[in-house]
Amino acid sequence: MTTLPTPTDFYLNVPLYKGFKYGNDDFYPLTEILFYNGLMDCYCSQCQKESTFHSIENEPHISHNFYGIYGDRSNNLTDEEKQNYYNQIASTKFDPINKKFYCARNHEHTLFFTFLINGPTITKVGQFPSIADFSTVDLKKYREILGKERYTELTKGIGLVSHGVGIGSFVYLRRIFEHLIEEAHLTAKITGLALSDEEFNKQRMDEKIVILKHYLPIFLVQNRKLYGILSKGVHQLTEQECLAIFPSVKLGIELILDEKLLEFQRQKKIQAVTKDLSRIQQTIN
Repeated sequence: MTTLPTPTDFYLNVPLYKGFKYGNDDFYPLTEILFYNGLMDCYCSQCQKESTFHSIENEPHISHNFYGIYGDRSNNLTDEEKQNYYNQIASTKFDPINKKFYCARNHEHTLFFTFLINGPTITKVGQFPSIADFSTVDLKKYREILGKERYTELTKGIGLVSHGVGIGSFVYLRRIFEHLIEEAHLTAKITGLALSDEEFNKQRMDEKIVILKHYLPIFLVQNRKLYGILSKGVHQLTEQECLAIFPSVKLGIELILDEKLLEFQRQKKIQAVTKDLSRIQQTIN
């Protein structure tokens, strides 16, 4: 049985067309998704800044459609009652369910989601803005350390997921991973790497990472199995399997880039203060 995500995770992070199965013990988490009336913090593409979004009540006929079967939401349902509700919902064809949220800064700025209950499965089938619109905002900080070409590949990979394309997204993320290894390789050559290019290129990726461990982010070295997962996604896994594990893989890439970004910013500060201290020293002598 697939564990249902939290409402905010379902709306903001789950890729389109990824279905979640539920059982007779999942009605309360299910209705939290369907009729979520809380807040969500995310980027507003129209305000162009982070904002808080408030839930808008579901359309009345949607509530009636579902609650007509679901009935009592109390926590006192017996196992038999839960099973009966489960059987009725699993055998009922529901219309698409729409859910909207409005921005606290401007109530005309909205988030819009559409999902289906098809048998014992709930699936998000539409949303605006897309997952890519949410995600690429946080990715802009990596532009300087990746360069234009690799940054574009990163955003394309995440954009594909928002359209339910899993394997293609792994291709782009694997290219980012390989770029980081080659970048470290070039740095190592400058500082006197003993291996020739020919010898280095013969090594398996795992071996290359060990050789370059002093030039790579610690998280990458400790979690070098990430490359194997990316490669398996490209060559063996299905679209749905790739989509299911994409959030964890994406987070792994981000942690690697965060480490590189932190070091990059540290070096910029060192260069700036070194220059300033030299200038100060000259003025006080």
